[in-house]
Amino acid sequence: MDAFFAAIEALDDSSLKGKPVIVGGLSRRGVVSTASYEARRFGIHSAMPVFKAREKCPHGIFLPVKMERYKEVSRKIMGLLKDFSPLVEQVSIDEAYLDITGTENLFGCPEDIARRIKERVGKETGLTCSIGIAPNKFMAKVASDMNKPDGLKIISDSEVVPKREIKSISSEETLQKDTGDLSKLKDLVKEHAEKVAWRLRNEELKGKTITIKIKFSDFSAFTKSQTIAEATDSSKILRDSAMKLFLDSPIKRKVRLIGVAVSNLDVGKKQFQMSLFEDPGKTDKNRKVEEAMDEIRGKFGGKVIERGKE
Repeated sequence: MDAFFAAIEALDDSSLKGKPVIVGGLSRRGVVSTASYEARRFGIHSAMPVFKAREKCPHGIFLPVKMERYKEVSRKIMGLLKDFSPLVEQVSIDEAYLDITGTENLFGCPEDIARRIKERVGKETGLTCSIGIAPNKFMAKVASDMNKPDGLKIISDSEVVPKREIKSISSEETLQKDTGDLSKLKDLVKEHAEKVAWRLRNEELKGKTITIKIKFSDFSAFTKSQTIAEATDSSKILRDSAMKLFLDSPIKRKVRLIGVAVSNLDVGKKQFQMSLFEDPGKTDKNRKVEEAMDEIRGKFGGKVIERGKE
């Protein structure tokens, strides 16, 4: 939990929000139990003698520990965590480890589970928490401290693989804010299709199966795929195919994640085969535009140039 004792005090008394709140023993020999993030800017931290905290932040709001109130909120949070996994190890009044192995079918991927927990904690207690996800407890603890307050950090468990066969190329993003704006979503589909095409060309790969992935605000997910006759790395073909898949998809709720992927890959070739019905002049022009954009991206980064709206 983020600045747990101080956050509860601000929850119970809204006049304390945004102020330097220090919770601890109030005698000269007392120590700080928790300091709000506003107080921490003055160098105050837990276990600091209260008299030093007063020297550093004389205008701070010093409050006594109300342990029974904090325990009450803690019990609520720990009970909530058990809704996500039976394996909950509480290590302090405001911290616990969960083993979420095997819960994906119920709650989604680890990131989705973390976001659901944060959502529940916020809704049911009015407080924020920071979550770290990792293969072991030590790294999870480190990760949880990296983006405080209200943070989420994932450390990926990966083996050393001398050469990994690429099964698919994808590009997706979790939106800062859920949206139902079709115009914005269309732009995102085009943008991610362009990124996938660029990565395909960069890896000298081509693909036949185009997939769009959509995750809605209620965490339900939807995918739709199309397999074309010939493997391609063409931005235009991938963009058009992804857009058709998107337009054929039921968008009845707000979207939180959107992405494009290409699978069924072949090793690319420098030469490319045109369809029997394609205009060779137009195809060659599109290819030259894509190659020029690839060269600019290679020098200056992926977002430095993008295709204009059509």
